[in-house]
Amino acid sequence: MVHTAEITYFPDGKLVKAFQKLQGTVWYKQDNVWYNGTLKDQGLKFRLKVIERPDFRSPRLTCRVTFSKLLHPDDKISLMTPWDTEAAEKRFNELTSGLLPFLPKVRVWKVNRIDYCVNVHTPYVEEYIHLLKKGNRRYMQDWYDRNGNYTQKPGSLYYVATAKRKRNRGVTVNFYNKMDEMMKSFESNGEWPDDEVLDELPKDILRLEVQCHKVKVDNLQKKYGFPDRSVPYFLDPQIAYEMISTYLKIIAGDGDYHRKSVALEMIDQTGCRQATKEKLKKIIRDVAKQHSSIWKVRDDYVSNGIMQKDEYNDLIRKLHSHNINPVTITNNLHLDGKTLKQGLKSAFSMFEDAFEEETMQEG
Repeated sequence: MVHTAEITYFPDGKLVKAFQKLQGTVWYKQDNVWYNGTLKDQGLKFRLKVIERPDFRSPRLTCRVTFSKLLHPDDKISLMTPWDTEAAEKRFNELTSGLLPFLPKVRVWKVNRIDYCVNVHTPYVEEYIHLLKKGNRRYMQDWYDRNGNYTQKPGSLYYVATAKRKRNRGVTVNFYNKMDEMMKSFESNGEWPDDEVLDELPKDILRLEVQCHKVKVDNLQKKYGFPDRSVPYFLDPQIAYEMISTYLKIIAGDGDYHRKSVALEMIDQTGCRQATKEKLKKIIRDVAKQHSSIWKVRDDYVSNGIMQKDEYNDLIRKLHSHNINPVTITNNLHLDGKTLKQGLKSAFSMFEDAFEEETMQEG
């Protein structure tokens, strides 16, 4: 459900001075920023930024909250569910008051960014990542690795999605192998886990994540009629579902992933006209090519006058309406436990199953 949030508070002069003198606070003179990570292992990291001009002074205190760590500091997998909300709020207030009595309670802080996630348990993590990468980019940008660098390398990558329309900007969609992400975290810290730790690392978990930045948070506040950006409003699982499902559908649609040969046979079984069937088959074949994707084929068709964008998008929707994902699985690709005729459930169906399971489990 909810993984991380960045929340802000505008402190008065008394709190600013107290925070600056707090044990564990480090000042970075060049940026005029103070950091305090005393509670980072419990899920809280603080940053104080003071903007000073001759006639203007504006301090802003930001807290990065990892909600699951508030309750289970050693659990790097679980997400905060609806049943954890009250306990997480209580724990936040206990930790902050223990750090500095002047710090406000969680309901006073305002959300600047919030990340909604779900853990999909599947033995086909890498296969799903490969299939998602061939999806419908639409208004999205490019592929980046976990450090924000552009890459074409296969594997567990993040997908940065920024819409052209202003009302949809500020959304980042990530999907990655949770075990790989944790291993990379160890490497970046110069660590290597022992065999016992390796055995306990999460296996077969595909993490789907939508990060809502300030513009999207403002959009959600307006849509749901919240009086402000207070933290509790944004912990509603319905918002988590809406955000993940919306952007997952944009990228992956809701059609199942079939073998290429099976998808072509299914098209023949539809009631479409023969000319439409041929167009659908052409899309299937072209998307299936190496280094190709739904959005690349669309751009190629439009630029070469093969097809107009609206017609292409209509055909993509038609495929999904027949439960055929335009992205297919290679005919001879081995999938453990499956025949060479069997494919995979849609990523959207996997998400819905995982979301329902997590919301039905009381903490």
